[in-house]
Amino acid sequence: MSAPIDPATLTHSTVLVLDATTGQPLDSGFALDPDTGQVLHVTPPAGGWPVGHQIAIAVHGEVFSVAGEPVVASPAFFFARAARPIATCVELAPDCRSASPLLPLEQAIGLERLRQGLAPLFAGLEAVGIAREQVIVAWAFTVSGRRPAIRGVP
Repeated sequence: MSAPIDPATLTHSTVLVLDATTGQPLDSGFALDPDTGQVLHVTPPAGGWPVGHQIAIAVHGEVFSVAGEPVVASPAFFFARAARPIATCVELAPDCRSASPLLPLEQAIGLERLRQGLAPLFAGLEAVGIAREQVIVAWAFTVSGRRPAIRGVP
């Protein structure tokens, strides 16, 4: 997508910030980058991110560009969110096959690895009622107990 996202379509109904460790939604803030209209900035809830927890962020549902066009998953994410395997293996082997005629075997294997890595994320989203087909983009991170050093501050 090249058009900026309509910020009015990014609400707590279309952006989920989930503590994937507990399965509970977090009251986090988010906003589009004013310069690009395409980069989503997510801020931690009051009190910060829970240390040691995995946090999942998902944009889902009806999100539109400022031109009124629906925002959809990228081709790679479309395949990575699939419920069914994309390849019959995760390492190149003589009997390995791509599940789609649209994907060369090497791409299918890479996407299958990604799909398997995202499986827990999608299980968590489905547990709170978000179907994988509705997810436009999602990612997760684990909150470290270490504070990053800031220039000149230990």
